[in-house]
Amino acid sequence: MNDSERAKIQWIWDSLLVGLSSSPRMPMGGLWSRFFKEVRPDLVDSSGKVDDERAQKFISEINLKRCRDRRGKEVKFCKHKAKVLDFIGQHSMPMLLALIDKKTDNADVLKYIRGYKWKRQVVTPRAYQKRPKGGVKLKITVRERDKTTDWSTVK
Repeated sequence: MNDSERAKIQWIWDSLLVGLSSSPRMPMGGLWSRFFKEVRPDLVDSSGKVDDERAQKFISEINLKRCRDRRGKEVKFCKHKAKVLDFIGQHSMPMLLALIDKKTDNADVLKYIRGYKWKRQVVTPRAYQKRPKGGVKLKITVRERDKTTDWSTVK
């Protein structure tokens, strides 16, 4: 795959990421399936589900930016159940603020998307955690500021 094809695929990913951020209920799985419907329709079945193994391999080959996290030593896409805006906020807070800002158009964010710092996260598999039988124990501690509101001292 040459550089122009990689750049075209990266632009498709970026435009979907920025465009779908305006719909508050769009999950990352929806973005994932829409991306592969445009780029590699052979990886998507009739119900819209993506073959994850082949998709991960394809993502690793093209070295797609702004979608990958680390799991161990591998760099791969981790499908989040979060919404698109949450995903952007986890990886690039300045980009999220630019998308939320009403003064900036999504076209401007897409035009200058390389300027936003994007950090990869280290994703570890969730460990199984047992919950206590009685539920969660919650302890609230409050620091007393002064005695002016204490009725025993105020007369």
